[in-house]
Amino acid sequence: MCYSMSSDSMLYQHWVILIVCFLIGMGCSSSTSPDIDFSQGQFQKGAVSDSTLTLNKHSNNVWAGTTKGIFRKSNNNVEWNDRGLQIDSAKVIDLTFLENGEVLAVVKYDDFNSENPMLFRSIDGENSWSVDSSTVIKEVENFAISEIEKAGDTNHLYVYRGYVIKSTDFGKTWEVSFKEGAAPKFLTLSSYHPEQIWTGGVTNIFSPYLAKSEDGGESWTRLDKSLDGGDATCYDALLHPDNSDHVLIGLGGAVKESNKIRKSTDSGQNWETVLSGSNIRTFAHSADNPEIVYASGRNADGTLFFAASQDFGDSWQQVEWQDSPIGIQINDIVSVMESGQEVLYFGTNQGIFSYTFNE
Repeated sequence: MCYSMSSDSMLYQHWVILIVCFLIGMGCSSSTSPDIDFSQGQFQKGAVSDSTLTLNKHSNNVWAGTTKGIFRKSNNNVEWNDRGLQIDSAKVIDLTFLENGEVLAVVKYDDFNSENPMLFRSIDGENSWSVDSSTVIKEVENFAISEIEKAGDTNHLYVYRGYVIKSTDFGKTWEVSFKEGAAPKFLTLSSYHPEQIWTGGVTNIFSPYLAKSEDGGESWTRLDKSLDGGDATCYDALLHPDNSDHVLIGLGGAVKESNKIRKSTDSGQNWETVLSGSNIRTFAHSADNPEIVYASGRNADGTLFFAASQDFGDSWQQVEWQDSPIGIQINDIVSVMESGQEVLYFGTNQGIFSYTFNE
């Protein structure tokens, strides 16, 4: 037997389907997180007023390398405590932390001398530091160390000293990993992708220098030409926490067009500009949500600022401190959680500042 449906019944079914689809759509949209207003927070000047070159978080502490040695702050303490390594005419430019509790610190002198000790080691993370003589490598002894990084939970260390140098035994012995050096500005190892290493700076003809390794430093690929960054310097790189093909590069230069962030979704083969107008020196993942990223450096106004993105660089919100001192350059950012609130710390040429997000 065959039945036919009336036009009224068909119309009724049609409207039921539309209403159900609408309700499902409403339910889906209500489950998504609303856009975050990153401007809801407060800037504050910290107790450390010395020029700060590096910030690191480790074991619920924030560490700072400055022109006056090393300082450390615990998450629930407002004070920054002196941790030594004050050396005349020198500054601490980088720190890394080993699994056995030791700390390595890189020192840069105002007047370079290859005989000056550049790497120091503390076995207790306190005020006692000793010269680490294992870094003397004849092939590159006339270059200063500019950065040191540790690869995840391994015993591998990487140093930029004109070339990229690798140690597989926590710094007891070293070997050259990558010789095609330039004027170095950064060495980035992603905690989310420990086999990937990115490095860059500027060439001797003042164009961007960029290279990567995807196998822990065994082989390297130069990406200068694909980046097409103009007359700029590469200052930092950041990898997406879930997809290492997605990369952000911070660029800066003397002309306005050189100041930007470029993004690649194919591990550096192709790039697009996703933010213009600011000389980007540093990136950081949010401690609350690593999908959120922050960038900063030096803007046209010379004020304290940061840019935040919820979609790994496709769109940005910039937040500027209206009461900022002038002439600020941000050298490093770190995001930490303190008493349930996210706090950004900025290491600048005028000391350490912070930004606390409202709950």
